[in-house]
Amino acid sequence: MSSRTGIPAELLSAFSSDMEAEGFEIENASFGSENFTGCILRSSAIRSSDMSAVSFRGGAFTDVVFDGVDLSGADFSECLLSNVSFISSKLTGIHLSGCRIRRVRMENCICRYSSFDESSMMDSLFISSDFTASSFSGMKVSASAIEKSVLSSVSFIRTSLIGLSLADSSIDGIALSEDLSEIQGAKLDINQAVTLIRGKGADIRA
Repeated sequence: MSSRTGIPAELLSAFSSDMEAEGFEIENASFGSENFTGCILRSSAIRSSDMSAVSFRGGAFTDVVFDGVDLSGADFSECLLSNVSFISSKLTGIHLSGCRIRRVRMENCICRYSSFDESSMMDSLFISSDFTASSFSGMKVSASAIEKSVLSSVSFIRTSLIGLSLADSSIDGIALSEDLSEIQGAKLDINQAVTLIRGKGADIRA
């Protein structure tokens, strides 16, 4: 049985009847692993709440702020995220595969073991966040930036990083194709570049 508390009854009613809700300010709520598959939320803010393991698979979020929210293990697969902010939130193990990510800001978040596989990302910024051991495989990325973040042991296989600067992020142990094609056109500092080439067996000498 779910243990949901602090969720406005009007929100639950809107989701159950129309599968759409708009204009909510929610704080200190527990969503109790609820299933809101396919639901749409617009022009709302959720703060200091527990949404761990909740499912919005196939839904949409437009003009929504998540601030200090625990989204660990949540399923946002195949969602549309448009003008959404994740601030100081916990996204460990979140499923964001197959998403359309548009004008999304992710700042000061813990996103370890998360999945962005096969998503498309445009006009977005990921900054000062920890993506250790996450997967960004098969993504399409345009007009976006990843800054001052931990990308250790992240998989970028089949994801072109052209135009992205990773110079101020930690990228030790990242997974790339054998030909390193993913980082063609990406900006790295000299130490990052040498480490990647050595990782492919090159003998680099001063």
